[in-house]
Amino acid sequence: MDEALQHYQQALNIYRKIGGKKGEAHTLGNIGVVYLTQNKLTEALKFFQQTLDINQEIGDKGGEAKDFSNIGVVYQKQGKLTEALDHYQQALDIDQEIGYKGEEAKDLGNMGSVYQTQGKLKEALDHFKEVLEIYKTLGDSTNIKKINKIINELKNKAS
Repeated sequence: MDEALQHYQQALNIYRKIGGKKGEAHTLGNIGVVYLTQNKLTEALKFFQQTLDINQEIGDKGGEAKDFSNIGVVYQKQGKLTEALDHYQQALDIDQEIGYKGEEAKDLGNMGSVYQTQGKLKEALDHFKEVLEIYKTLGDSTNIKKINKIINELKNKAS
């Protein structure tokens, strides 16, 4: 992982030197993901926030939605569930606006998992049912199976 961070830092320096904002944002996001996988949540959050700032500045809506989602993941891992839901909702709003159905499903699934953690099984179930409908529309049989399994588990817990 340290080697990956070194390469990303080199890329980041180049993007900053040439003024490549999109590349800079993408690289900062990758650094954030490395820190997230290392469970260094404070560092991950710092990089995801920088990425979000740049994507908002350059008007990259897809990147902005991904950043909100990544920040939501960090907050969820930190147990800050209200903040996680807020960021997932912002990601969802953007993904719906730009028509990114697969990402919309992920956002709803993330929200469903937060509700599940909170013990709000009805809300979790409602969100996963929405996810299922999107995956059916997309014809994503692998994810349909995964979501059906989650829905059945939630139904068993709720009964």
